[in-house]
Amino acid sequence: MINLLKFQFRNLLKNKMFYIFLCLTMLENFVRLRAFEGKIGLADFVAINIFEIIILCIFATFDSDNCTIKNIIAKGYDKVRLLFSKYIVAIFILIVFVLLKVLMYFMFAKHTSGVWTNLGQNIICLIPEVIFYVTLSIIIGKLKISLSTCVLVQIFIPSLLIFIDKLDKLNVKLLNYWLGCLYSLDNVSKIIVSLIYTALFVAIGIFAVRRKEIK
Repeated sequence: MINLLKFQFRNLLKNKMFYIFLCLTMLENFVRLRAFEGKIGLADFVAINIFEIIILCIFATFDSDNCTIKNIIAKGYDKVRLLFSKYIVAIFILIVFVLLKVLMYFMFAKHTSGVWTNLGQNIICLIPEVIFYVTLSIIIGKLKISLSTCVLVQIFIPSLLIFIDKLDKLNVKLLNYWLGCLYSLDNVSKIIVSLIYTALFVAIGIFAVRRKEIK
């Protein structure tokens, strides 16, 4: 696993697109802060944006797009371990981006009280979203298709849930239980729903890579 992690980190840090979209992410967040005059909540500010989705898709499909996955498997590495190395590095990407955003938040936001208290909860809420995009991208295998699919999912499903919530007369808002919106739940529900999503997407990922043929 250590060698796989080194391999994944090396691929990530050598990829110029990582730094390009990192800069674009920080620029987009800076513009948002200025547009709202620093009056924006931490949960909204650290939310995963389109540039981060692109990075996750590029990272998740790198092996299959560059045909290096055959060499990795040929060296005796298990596909499930390869999957988990992707998950670990993807969570590392998330933490790096969140910490950079928090640093910017401290520099320019109007109200920064309670930031460190809520930071852990926000990261926990974002982990299943990261796992979801990585899993979906690995299942699809091709960058262009996985990127298009992930972007469409990010737009379509919340829009659909908003529409259903408007029609539904129940007190439960389905949108609050979808990825990217879990921060609106109470503290216990955040953790429980996040763990359920994470376990579900990891299980789907394991099932998919075991059945997927290496071409």
